Amino acid sequence: MFYMRFTKDDIKNLDMEMLLIEADEKGFVSREIGLDANNIVIYKSPTKKNNYGLFDNQPIAISRLNNQLTEVEFDHYWSKAIVNKKRE
Repeated sequence: MFYMRFTKDDIKNLDMEMLLIEADEKGFVSREIGLDANNIVIYKSPTKKNNYGLFDNQPIAISRLNNQLTEVEFDHYWSKAIVNKKRE
């Protein structure tokens, strides 16, 4: 698995400060986490209520896959509750 982070510099229409993703070796995203400016979790996908995300069935180019954070760091944020539930 690859663990990556994207900011508004990477994705122009991103409506959060940072997006963390977990992707497999083919580039398909399995989990996404959105953070605000204070690193508070404001978005997660998938959840019990939805099974789609920002990268829904759209793989990331293999050449862009790289580890920018560890699995432990990713899971730390994944374990946090969503603070702003309007996105859930």
